[in-house]
Amino acid sequence: MRESLDKLMDLIQKSRFLVAITGAGISTNAGIADFRSSNGIYRQGVSEELFRIESFRQRPEEFYRVFGPLYATIQKANPTYAHRVLRRLEELGRLKMTITQNIDGLHHRAGSQNVLEIHGHLRQWDCMSCRNVYEVEDWIEATVVAGEVPRCKSCGGFLKPHVVFFGEYVMGLEKAMQYVQKADLLLVIGSSLVVYPVAGLPSYRNEDAHLAILNKDATPIDDEADVVIHEDIDEALKQLGFL
Repeated sequence: MRESLDKLMDLIQKSRFLVAITGAGISTNAGIADFRSSNGIYRQGVSEELFRIESFRQRPEEFYRVFGPLYATIQKANPTYAHRVLRRLEELGRLKMTITQNIDGLHHRAGSQNVLEIHGHLRQWDCMSCRNVYEVEDWIEATVVAGEVPRCKSCGGFLKPHVVFFGEYVMGLEKAMQYVQKADLLLVIGSSLVVYPVAGLPSYRNEDAHLAILNKDATPIDDEADVVIHEDIDEALKQLGFL
């Protein structure tokens, strides 16, 4: 791994327009389960169907019963070493944008400013009936943690977290593609690169751009990357000494 880390450090030091793509794997060391690994949510008896928008519209009670414990974990989580490394690279002027699939908000909690949350976030809740919008409040948090359905105070309709379910359009995809096209180094951290459209973003990189992948498991484009590291993400990044 030392050779790969040295090459990654060299690529980062030479980069003038670094763009990161992050997935659930960057947050597992914060105690937040990912979806597709051997310990992921889908291996714990939870069906992907639960996260489809049509399923949510028909059975919000089922969604919140499963989502409640996950939401409680997210609210208590702290940014990982990897989150803080990305904040530092942003402070140094190298990292221009972090494109994340995650809804946990840990990039913001780490202090990063330039973040595209293309699957949304949990700071806002939307009424599915009257479209009233709520910033997250204590009563919403308490209801969700209890595994119950939060309801609109105006019309009584059920609230949906401001996140992208399967069957909905992602947020800010065009902007994400523009940043990937400008990158001289694309750094993928903690993403399996199997969920589209994020999985397709690396294909928009400039032909001269470098690609580095840090993920515990293999991805479909490992053979395209200049550097591939399949290790614990935090432990690998600690050896680079950015913090």
